Amino acid sequence: MATSFDKLITDLQKQQESTNLANQKRYDQMLAIYDEVINRYQPGGAFEKAGLQQIGQQKIQGVGGATQQMIGSGMYGTTTTAALPEKWEQQVGAPARLNLEDIMMQRLSGAQLGKAGAIENVQDIGPSYDTIAQLAMQAGQGGGSTGKSEGISYSSGGSGY
Repeated sequence: MATSFDKLITDLQKQQESTNLANQKRYDQMLAIYDEVINRYQPGGAFEKAGLQQIGQQKIQGVGGATQQMIGSGMYGTTTTAALPEKWEQQVGAPARLNLEDIMMQRLSGAQLGKAGAIENVQDIGPSYDTIAQLAMQAGQGGGSTGKSEGISYSSGGSGY
């Protein structure tokens, strides 16, 4: 009986280790995805770079269009022409940058909260003592079958990022 019980315990330990490794791998993958999203919305990240590039292109088009209108109306070369870039920045550029920053911070905060929720939802679950006792009784009766061990349970925060 001791040999059968020892084998049962060894099998349960192996199943527990295998389950824990698989769960840890999924957990690491999930955290890596959150880190990727967080990096995207960090200041200097891909989202900010793309937004600033778009604002720069809008400035070129806006100032260029206003310059063309001044040329068409015969006002090119006046002091008004020199003030076009500054006026564009005040009316369009600065609000666009503030809006971009607001969107970045909202999405960054959402991703960080999602990651924190995912970490918080991790539960370490060891083998069930009821299952071990039942299996030990079966092993003692010559039923020697092994059961399913339990491992770490992970639940995603469901944030959608």
